[in-house]
Amino acid sequence: MTARPHLLLVDDEAAIREPLGQYLQRSGFRVSEAENAAEARKILAGNAIELVILDIMMPGEDGLSLCRSIRENGEMPVILLTARTEETDRIVGLEMGADDYVLKPFSPRELIARIKTILRRAGNAGQREFMSSKAGPCGQTTGPSRALTASPFPSAPLTSVCFRPLYPDRAKS
Repeated sequence: MTARPHLLLVDDEAAIREPLGQYLQRSGFRVSEAENAAEARKILAGNAIELVILDIMMPGEDGLSLCRSIRENGEMPVILLTARTEETDRIVGLEMGADDYVLKPFSPRELIARIKTILRRAGNAGQREFMSSKAGPCGQTTGPSRALTASPFPSAPLTSVCFRPLYPDRAKS
């Protein structure tokens, strides 16, 4: 991953897509834009996208179908950005594989916070573990410790005790 996470913004409304894309770029992200699912699929096929921001209601293939396809092909995070406010719509979106559901109108600052949170939690956010002898935030000073880093976000050193609840199948005693 590069220092600037690469996002794909998919929305058929240029009045939303273009200014939001510019805002995301000013906020430190690389952004590719698509106005429909067909364009999004081409971008996904040719780029290392780390998170998709996806409108549900688009002409042709809708966002839910594209979200389902993205989820079937991997674990790329998806945020649905939509005007559909009904609880059932939100539930269906999340059940189709979306990681978050943001209602229009929305706060761009809140969207940035949600993107950063999802990237931090996602394995493809530059997260890696390494062994070191530094003490972690849990107070462990003996034995090896681990650190999770998610560029461009600061690293967080973790000891084995802290790491184990996050990844119980990968942590070694």
